[in-house]
Order: sequence, then C-alpha cells, then structure tokens
Amino acid sequence: MWDPKATASSLIVKLRRIFGEELRGIVLFGSVARGEAILGTSDLNLLILVDSMAPSRMARVAPLIQEWVRGGNTPPHLYTTEEWKGMGDTFAIELADMQDARDVLWGHDPVGPDAVTLQDLRLHTEREIRQTLLQLRLRLLLDRKS
Repeated sequence: MWDPKATASSLIVKLRRIFGEELRGIVLFGSVARGEAILGTSDLNLLILVDSMAPSRMARVAPLIQEWVRGGNTPPHLYTTEEWKGMGDTFAIELADMQDARDVLWGHDPVGPDAVTLQDLRLHTEREIRQTLLQLRLRLLLDRKS
C-alpha cells in the first residue's frame, strides 16, 4: 500500500539536515491532500519553502532531489519564502488547489485565506490556455507531412 506521507517523511528528514533553520515549511497538495489519489497515477505534490537558495545550499540539495525524482516522484516546488510572497499571480491555479486542500507536513502553513484572488486565477488560467493552444498549433504545423 502506497503511503505518501511516509514517502514524504523520509525526504523531510533529509531536507531538515540540509537546510536546518532555513527550512520554513513543507506542504503536501494536490490529489493526495484532497484524498483523491490514484495509486500509480497520482503525483506526490510538495511545496518546500526555505529562507535562501544560495548556490552552496543548492549544490547540497541537488543529489537529494535527483534521488527523489529517480525514485519516481514528482520534482518538488522549491522556493524561497521571499519568492513565495510574490507568486499569487503566477502560481494561482496551484494556490487555489492548496486553499481547497493541503496538509502541512512540516513548519508553518504558507497558504492564507487571501492567497489567491479571482483576477490572479483568471490571468494564470488564460496564460495556461494560450500556451496550450500555441503548443497544439505548433505540433500541427511542425508534424504536418508535406
């Protein structure tokens, strides 16, 4: 039986060793947090917030993240707390999902009731749709046999 929290807990222990006091929060979100996960299909979505992403710290965490991904896990969303403060308009869809359901696995809860506005959600959705439309058109144009 797949236990996402047990899977994440081993990562948390290692992240705490690497980041120490600079680790601010780890949040599980997505289908697992909503209780809708499908074994073998659903991703284990993690948000990891730290104080800084200094090159030396990045070099230390890189092997851990690489091991995590090689183990079949989705790369975590790794941001500084300062970056996180300005992500309402670029991460709005995920923020709305987190507002609906999340599980703080370690540290503080970075998602407040005002984390995302309807305008930010609309703008992010429009950007996603435009990007998808462009990719579809490019595939049609570039895959076309002459």
